[in-house]
Amino acid sequence: SNALLSTPAPVIPDKSINRPELYLYEQQRALYDAQNSAVTARNMPKIAFTGYAIGLTPGIKLASHKMDHLLMAGISMSWNIGGLYTKKNYRSLIHTNKLMVDAQQETFLFNTGLELKQTDNQLERYRQLMQKDDEIVRLRESIKNASEIKYENGASTMSDLLSDINAENLARQNKALHRIEYLMNLY
Repeated sequence: SNALLSTPAPVIPDKSINRPELYLYEQQRALYDAQNSAVTARNMPKIAFTGYAIGLTPGIKLASHKMDHLLMAGISMSWNIGGLYTKKNYRSLIHTNKLMVDAQQETFLFNTGLELKQTDNQLERYRQLMQKDDEIVRLRESIKNASEIKYENGASTMSDLLSDINAENLARQNKALHRIEYLMNLY
């Protein structure tokens, strides 16, 4: 197959950190906020409204079709005060968990920023290597050209010429390798 490979267009690295882990930390904090609300709701008194309606016929009266009604309504309230004793401990635990999530996020951001800094340093190192590679290739090419002239004039041997040709090719290979490593780090 005749696949044509090309180098992707250079990208400008994004310095902002937009990783899925940050969403995880945000969701963990939301979970702890919900748990805090649940502690509050669990310790609130519960109020219930009840109502009953009953229709009675008191005894058998054949001539009377009158029915008496009895209505009852009520309000009930229950409050489990046992939760008031543990409320402070639960809230303290939730607060500690939120602090742990904050610390994990700060550590993650620090480590990610450090990795970005190291990548920037490597990119700069490869830029400098590529600049030096251009000069090395130019110098090796001029040495090879001088060796060709020496060989044509009989002042040099074929092995010297081959050695200089190999040195130029090696310099070109190093230049290509450094370019590929630069692009790998960039992407």
